[in-house]
Amino acid sequence: MLTAIINEIFSSTAMKTYLCKHISELYKHDNINIIAEASSISLQRKLELFEKLAESENLDAEIEDSSQIAEYSYKSYADEIRKALDELHSINSSDMFLLNVYERKDNGFECTNSLPFISYEKAVRYIDGSYYDAEDTYYTLGKWHTDSEGNMNETYWYTIANGRVIYFSDDNVKFEVYPNGRLNLPVPFKAGDIVTVHDMPFAENRWGIIIDLGDNKDCCSVQILYVNDDGIIEVNAFKHGHILETKNSMQTSPLYSAEIFSGELTGNDEILLKVHRFMAEKKYTPREYYEILNGYDGKKI
Repeated sequence: MLTAIINEIFSSTAMKTYLCKHISELYKHDNINIIAEASSISLQRKLELFEKLAESENLDAEIEDSSQIAEYSYKSYADEIRKALDELHSINSSDMFLLNVYERKDNGFECTNSLPFISYEKAVRYIDGSYYDAEDTYYTLGKWHTDSEGNMNETYWYTIANGRVIYFSDDNVKFEVYPNGRLNLPVPFKAGDIVTVHDMPFAENRWGIIIDLGDNKDCCSVQILYVNDDGIIEVNAFKHGHILETKNSMQTSPLYSAEIFSGELTGNDEILLKVHRFMAEKKYTPREYYEILNGYDGKKI
């Protein structure tokens, strides 16, 4: 089943092929994070996948310390998602929803509208009938509850993109389903590879060059050099997703979409071709490349 999940969630052919060949090396928390952090499937689909995986998990056999069971439980994630989805459709006179519209602008995303609704269904009808470009817009939907003293508190917070509810968060839940840089998987790339990544609508195509692979296990081991939106060269941990950072957008994982790139680059990204040629011509170790190229970090093109 894990092979099918990887093929469904990842758009990257390189990552799908590699992970399916190394599926035995993935831990349970890897499987959980792959599903929870994905932006390509809905919250409802995540619930279905966790429920299916929970059918075959034996928590007593996996973990002796019962206090740690929930942290690695497919069932626990399924339970939290189910409650979050129920909250979308459960409404009373003291509740309301606040929809925030985020549109892509030249300098990132901006909140261009905030609208109250008495139900989730009303908010969805507004989104479906709106003029916003789906490829350049995402939404946050907060559920607010009025307590006995007349104070309003946000109880759940959802992210809607590409016509789907994909994430939720709440201060009182054990596990939120939200991207936070936890996706730490081995990658099939090597030092010197130029890769392209994307995560629509949160980030359009980005390019970077792998300058150090490390042990390919630690979350910070794979280092990538790229040019950010302000024309600044940055060197960061590839798995933490900084390459996809855009003002006021989700910081999702580039591992879902990462592919080797062999085409032409223009503008600020041309520097990557120069770095690629430098790495091909010189005979340094990957770590020596990292030490040399890290000196470019923070410089403006």
